[in-house]
Amino acid sequence: MRADNRRYVNSLESDSLRAASWVGGTLLLPCGAAQVLTAAAVLSGVLHTAGPVDRARMLGHLLLRDPLFALCGASLLVGLARTRHRSPRVSP
Repeated sequence: MRADNRRYVNSLESDSLRAASWVGGTLLLPCGAAQVLTAAAVLSGVLHTAGPVDRARMLGHLLLRDPLFALCGASLLVGLARTRHRSPRVSP
């Protein structure tokens, strides 16, 4: 494979990976935040469940698991935004 063809393939792989990462970060951040709010609402009694609630497990979701999802999504989006490829300006 010629060098310019390899560069084109690497560019396509990089672009598709970045696009998938944008989708992943966009999904992780709001889902993690919504799960934190839901767990907090259940533990505070604002939302009532049909069955019993395992408080230790719900606290684990509220304090550890769900914030990590939101944090991963936010850090992924920030990293992608900071490493965005800027196209050079062409003067007329």
